[in-house]
Amino acid sequence: MYKLDIILPPPFDWCFIPQGQVTLMPRGLDGDLYIKQPMTVDVPAFYMAKYPITNKQYAEYIHHGGGAIPFYWDSPHWNCDDCPVVAMTWYEAVKFCRWLSDKTGAIMMLPTDAMWQRAAQGDDNRAYPWGDVWDASLCNHNVDKAGIGKTTPVYHYEGKSDSPYGCVDMAGNVWEWCITKYRTGENRLSGVHSDERILRGGSWYTTYADRIGCLFSNRNNPLNGGYSNKGFRVACFANADFE
Repeated sequence: MYKLDIILPPPFDWCFIPQGQVTLMPRGLDGDLYIKQPMTVDVPAFYMAKYPITNKQYAEYIHHGGGAIPFYWDSPHWNCDDCPVVAMTWYEAVKFCRWLSDKTGAIMMLPTDAMWQRAAQGDDNRAYPWGDVWDASLCNHNVDKAGIGKTTPVYHYEGKSDSPYGCVDMAGNVWEWCITKYRTGENRLSGVHSDERILRGGSWYTTYADRIGCLFSNRNNPLNGGYSNKGFRVACFANADFE
């Protein structure tokens, strides 16, 4: 597998996600998600980054890839090295993936909606990466207004709430951008700025447990990066072909 630890500082590792299926649910914020009823889809095998991209890793992109400096970058409340980078626009996350693609010769990408859910959920349609029962101690959230009010290092909950394939921090901490268009379900990079894109996983600010789970899909304008609760992780498979 492509050794991104040569390019990016730790922690970085890949989790192999075998071919399988997921059932996507009509669980959007306003009932206008592209899925109107439960829909089972096939997902080819791929690799998912074990952790969200961190501030320290994003700094490599700023210094060596011409990456834009995000909002909050200089705030000590958000800039710990191993915490996930925040205030990410969808476009800047895509540019980061393209930079990695150029560095490796492989196709690095944001996961699709279905890929993200498969990496988080595995084969048993679980509600959360760790199982079916909500446990407030297993992720960074604000359910019942009990949150800590900021991000945590991406490995903080490692070994406690990992997904079936070993992905860490897929519940809470930061919402993670996906390629997928919210209203049409298209998995393509081309589009207009009004094409809202899907985010998954909940964040440190999320107040409802079901929105932190494996089934809920959030959405936002791809230009909107001014919040401290949006980040991303990368995925890779050899036959990816997105316009």
